[in-house]
Amino acid sequence: MKKLPTTLAICGFSVMNLLADNINSRTITVGETTVTVYRDGLSKFDELKKPILERNVFAIHQDGKIILINTGVGNAGFGDEVGFLKHFTTEGHKPSDVTAILLTSMSEDYSGGLVGFNKYGARNGGFIYTNMKANFPNAKIYISKSEFEYWSSENIDNAAFSRASKFYVDRIVTFDFNTEILPGITAIEAPKQTPEQAIGTTIFTTSDFMFIGGLDVETTATEEQGKIWQKQATEQKLQIAGTRLPFPAVGKLTVDNKNGYNFITLEETK
Repeated sequence: MKKLPTTLAICGFSVMNLLADNINSRTITVGETTVTVYRDGLSKFDELKKPILERNVFAIHQDGKIILINTGVGNAGFGDEVGFLKHFTTEGHKPSDVTAILLTSMSEDYSGGLVGFNKYGARNGGFIYTNMKANFPNAKIYISKSEFEYWSSENIDNAAFSRASKFYVDRIVTFDFNTEILPGITAIEAPKQTPEQAIGTTIFTTSDFMFIGGLDVETTATEEQGKIWQKQATEQKLQIAGTRLPFPAVGKLTVDNKNGYNFITLEETK
């Protein structure tokens, strides 16, 4: 096992994990928490050798139940290339086994996998959607109140939120921050981590893990801009699992007096 340091910065990370390109999932156990990390999104690279829409989806195994952190992009424009649900079912799990889905954000690359459909190009340049269905028929969807209110605004256009609202209408649960959402799982608010985020992101913590949407926080950010969770993670020596971190996306934060915080990926080689 070797450590791969990644410096926290706006717009992503300075190091990519290229050693795990052929691995689509990894299960990690820390304390009483077992988590499977699933690779989601396209693994293609642009001309700058940066990944295009790389994301991770996390499955928490708790008392025989499966709780997801986000659902990835789904097939919203990418067809069968997108991998989370494919990898999930290949390993013998059923979407009906999922009892709860915790969303760090309602953006499509975090919540697009909630609804499945076939998508076809139309002659007028638009798209035709058929066979739409809820991918997780037994799951409740947990969204922060501020996130739900933001995307519910008449002035906001979010196809993923519209689909989720339609197919999970009776199963959407909104929550306040700093409260226990599910046994042992609490939500922390990290507002406006980057200029692109209108409302911020939700960070979920369980006894051993801290799950976040993206780690692209500015290292020089003030305490008011979201250093609380970094402080908690380092003091409690929690494992960090990040949706937008290089796969397998699990590691720890370390204090760097010069840059603020570093993320150390625990890279396991097989």
